[in-house]
Amino acid sequence: MVSFVKLKKGIFSSRYADLLLDQCGVFVLPGCDFECEGWIRIGFGETNERFQAGIERWKSLSL
Repeated sequence: MVSFVKLKKGIFSSRYADLLLDQCGVFVLPGCDFECEGWIRIGFGETNERFQAGIERWKSLSL
């Protein structure tokens, strides 16, 4: 299962995805890969524990 999340205006999806991976170790796909700039795609294929750990790391992202 996947979901698309809208980013704040002016944030480029590829840059956001790169920062999230580099700073938090969380992988998402940029919306620009799906002709949906300004969005990111999140996959829900992990265990609940790993998903929750990723969300906690995501909270530490500084833009």
